[in-house]
Amino acid sequence: MISLLQLIDNPYQDIPLAAVLRSPIVGLIEPELAQIRLADRTHTYYDAVLAYQTANQNELADKLRHFNDQLELWRELARRSSITDLLWEIYLQTGYLEYVAGLPAGAQRQANLYALADRAKAYEQSSFRGLYQFVRFIEKMQEKDKDLAEPVISSSDNAVRVMTIHASKGLEFPIVFLLDMTKQFNLQDLKKRYAFEEKLGAGIRYMDPDTRVLYDTLPYQAIKSAKQNKLLSEEMRKLYVGLTRAEQKLFIIGSYKNKEDTLKNWSEASEQTELVLEPTTRLKGKNSLMSWIGLSLMRHPLMQNYFAEATILSELKNSDSQFAITWMNQQSLLEKRQRLIAQENDAAENNDVDQTPLSPALKARLDYRYPFKESTQTTSYQSVSEIKRLFEDPDDTFDAKLVWESNETRGLNRQFRYTQDTLAEPRFLQKTQQVSAAAIGTATHYLLQLLPLEMPTTESIQALLDELVKKRLVDQKVAKKIDFSAILWFFETELGKELIKQKAHVKREQPFSMLLPAERVFEQYPNEEDELLIHGIVDGYIELSTTIQLYDFKTDFILDRNDETAIDAVIQKYRGQLNLYQQALTESLEKPVTDVFLVLLSAKKIININK
Repeated sequence: MISLLQLIDNPYQDIPLAAVLRSPIVGLIEPELAQIRLADRTHTYYDAVLAYQTANQNELADKLRHFNDQLELWRELARRSSITDLLWEIYLQTGYLEYVAGLPAGAQRQANLYALADRAKAYEQSSFRGLYQFVRFIEKMQEKDKDLAEPVISSSDNAVRVMTIHASKGLEFPIVFLLDMTKQFNLQDLKKRYAFEEKLGAGIRYMDPDTRVLYDTLPYQAIKSAKQNKLLSEEMRKLYVGLTRAEQKLFIIGSYKNKEDTLKNWSEASEQTELVLEPTTRLKGKNSLMSWIGLSLMRHPLMQNYFAEATILSELKNSDSQFAITWMNQQSLLEKRQRLIAQENDAAENNDVDQTPLSPALKARLDYRYPFKESTQTTSYQSVSEIKRLFEDPDDTFDAKLVWESNETRGLNRQFRYTQDTLAEPRFLQKTQQVSAAAIGTATHYLLQLLPLEMPTTESIQALLDELVKKRLVDQKVAKKIDFSAILWFFETELGKELIKQKAHVKREQPFSMLLPAERVFEQYPNEEDELLIHGIVDGYIELSTTIQLYDFKTDFILDRNDETAIDAVIQKYRGQLNLYQQALTESLEKPVTDVFLVLLSAKKIININK
């Protein structure tokens, strides 16, 4: 509505115009907005609207012509009538008031639109005029993130209403809670060095220029007393409103540090013989609303149930008013809780339990269990390293499945995680600053990724590494541990020379993602429709016209390059990961992967696991 008012004031505003066209008032969709812009790309969007409806005879052009006719009528009405009349004319013509009632928080939206018309009426009764200034006024309210009005709640709504005492004027409720009644009054205005009053003028405290001591002057004291009476009178009016909202029961809640001191302070009114408290006594209780209530109750007959020294006022002896005071602290609440637990246990032992059957709807509500609990205990986003065991033997997928178990029953000795249990330890908390093998491997991969595909030299590798260290992409300590000889060896191999030869077809550090049914990963997984998103990064591959050659670097330390047992262990360790890479590339590129090379840089060996 604010955008529409902006258009009525000036249609040459692109964003408000697009907002109104996209809104239910006109009802265009994004492709239609794009078609309109194509009618005139250089001028304002309103020029494009005019150009489109002139050049076309279709449904979209008819919508624009209808809206433009409405806009011209509203602009004419804005010049001749009030903003309030304009708003109600828009509400009636567009049906927008009824439309918003069907949206989420419809009552609040409708209340805001009603309040917008009310604000316009109040605005025009002041000295301000003009649609533009009114729009700016409402925009400033929006910037403060405030609604214009409270939503209308009917008396039949079964809801708890939370409101200020001011907002409750004229309303009544079966049960009312007055909260925080011991909150201190805001008396800051009475503590300044000066005081102003509408009729009495100004009062200023006097400061001795020698001693720098402040003294209250007579005008200051008089004005301060008048302001205090006004402030307390307003607080009493609030208290009256709060106490008279309840139809059946009223709860008044406050908090004190000490019960005995509170009753002692309330007893200051015990000696008074008049029904209405004297002004001096009322001023003694000027700290909070609860103080006035306590001073008043202290002379009631029922007060002797809580304070033996209370004095009964003769006029209240036959009072039929009823009240109860309950004092609670943390210890009493804990003791009450223990008594309730004990009563429940006794009832259970004696079978003294209400056997009334629950209604089916209530039982279903109380017994509700989230139907996809297993999905919350597994991560739907898995890395290759976490499930690579599944692909160690593609021909034996059933036996490779992980046995699903909940977080509660899963032991700490499980090899494969479902959801991340711990976070990595921050570097500043790590006790040792030794270079890890993983850090060396990561830096080596990074170096191989960035090296140009041409025959490297020790100097070219060192220059690139120095640049990475300078940019803080590789740590200085890690850089010293990188084995240059292994990198030089690799490019001397047939595979290394093939990479250089086919560099136009080489893809390095290629991320991939693939979906797998959850039941393919977890044995006896209950939800057949669940899927896992598998992600990883392939070190590199050569994509030829009909085939693909995949390679992957590993920096695992192998003491003896001729130790076949150690080599076989490394191959078995990464076979599942490479099989998964092979499946991902085959599905995404629709070409067979003929060769899968495992490059062991430490042992200076290349194994084609497909052969």
